[in-house]
Amino acid sequence: MIKSQDWYFRVNEYCKTLSEMHNMPLIKVAGILSALSPNNTFASNIKSLEMFLKTNGNCKVTTYGNQKIKALAILSAPDTITIDEVKKILGGLKTMAFFDNIVRPETSQDVTIDLWMIRHFGIEGSLTPKKYNDASNKIRKLAKSLNLLPHQVQAKLWVDIRGNAW
Repeated sequence: MIKSQDWYFRVNEYCKTLSEMHNMPLIKVAGILSALSPNNTFASNIKSLEMFLKTNGNCKVTTYGNQKIKALAILSAPDTITIDEVKKILGGLKTMAFFDNIVRPETSQDVTIDLWMIRHFGIEGSLTPKKYNDASNKIRKLAKSLNLLPHQVQAKLWVDIRGNAW
């Protein structure tokens, strides 16, 4: 049984497998997964990712149209695309953090604040950058006290709230 705090390490391994299957750099697979993630369950997200990779983006996805455009931009980018370039395409705080957590689980200091984390923190109204950073900093502080990476604490909270890890 995988520990919930190891969730991003597991997703990294999953993306590495797809990377090898599709002869595509891990950075692009993780970027596309992140681009396709808004307003999605993780199960739907990975189904969309697998179909997207299989069809070179010529498929329907279960997220917003603008997110598919971002995924297509990552797909068509040179294989030498950098982490910063993928983040620039992604643009959103949540998708950039989700990407960083997946592509660099050993070192990432980013925190993915999604709908479940918003509910956990009782954030009312729209998620402003200030509210996002406040929630991220709370998780970073807790992670430091537990000698864990921030995404490990976030993943543990996320899995506890949702009730399953995958």
